[in-house]
Amino acid sequence: MAIAGGTSASAVTEAPATSTPAPASTTAPAVETEAPAVTAAAQITLPTELTSSQSFSIALTDADMDNLSYAELLLLLDLNDEGDTGTCLLSLGRVRDTWVDWTGNRVYAVFDGTWPSIDGLQVVLIDQAVTERVRRSLVPVMLNGTTMTYLVVQFEQGSHEGTILGTSQGWDDHDLPVRGITELTVGDTFTPVYSFYSSDEAAASLEEMSVSSIWYQDEDMQIVWDGTQKVTYTDLR
Repeated sequence: MAIAGGTSASAVTEAPATSTPAPASTTAPAVETEAPAVTAAAQITLPTELTSSQSFSIALTDADMDNLSYAELLLLLDLNDEGDTGTCLLSLGRVRDTWVDWTGNRVYAVFDGTWPSIDGLQVVLIDQAVTERVRRSLVPVMLNGTTMTYLVVQFEQGSHEGTILGTSQGWDDHDLPVRGITELTVGDTFTPVYSFYSSDEAAASLEEMSVSSIWYQDEDMQIVWDGTQKVTYTDLR
């Protein structure tokens, strides 16, 4: 997981398990780096807008803080059934819903139980660029059943409703955002793509797990673009 400036600080949140259909296709992209362990939030006064949310935190060293530019929250959906001996996790993406205590050397990841969806279907969301005014995010999808790409979504600062601007290849060979957006055509179809982590070991770290991209051919997992859909947050609980 790349963090501008060097040191990465990510907190992992596991959402409640939900029923998920069996994957239709799999490929194997690169494995993300392991996120640091989660600890219970310390007793400090969080900003007012965070007090109603569930927060998790990690402590960093002075050296880490000197190199920190931003932190991300990685959300993992636990797909393990009772009695399973291995580990099955579905990644729902990485977002910058975090708050940094610069004097206390602690980073808080805030998750209120909601996550982005399109037409009520939960999607992966990856924050690509965040400014004081807008947040540009990507949603990995299979477009028209043939092309793996990203929906480009723009959120106004503080809004939980995102506008779908079109599609992009995401990043170039130098890990920089690709310029330019291809507009969607009414009638285009896209299916969310998820990253699935699995291991035979119950306590395996992310870097020790095998990872694959999965999508589903079920009709109810397919979204038909009508030119008006938005990305909105829905409750996972």
